[in-house]
Amino acid sequence: MSFQEMQNKFPDEGNHLRDYCADSILLQVLLINGYGFNDLSFPHISFREKAEDTSVGWSLGYMLSLSNLLAAENVLVRKTLHPDAWRAAVFLFSVLLIASIFFLLRTYQKNATKLCC
Repeated sequence: MSFQEMQNKFPDEGNHLRDYCADSILLQVLLINGYGFNDLSFPHISFREKAEDTSVGWSLGYMLSLSNLLAAENVLVRKTLHPDAWRAAVFLFSVLLIASIFFLLRTYQKNATKLCC
């Protein structure tokens, strides 16, 4: 409908009518061009303002929709190592690093003395 028709139909909205028109055009362009909806799929779109007792915005609604696609997490899976395991891993890495540097320097010194004398 035209802007004049909107003003006649909703006289109490006043200055917000322009914002509503812009928002509806943005929403239509986003749904058609961004998400691939068309005239046939528009009747099947439903909008929710709340999830349980919490207000839902676009980003939260999209996140909730995507979270339904995630597989349930196995409770028995351990995600992190205990501090003792980290200490052991760092210690082992340090020992291997020092040993590698020691053997590299030793090999370099043997080769250097062979070339020199």
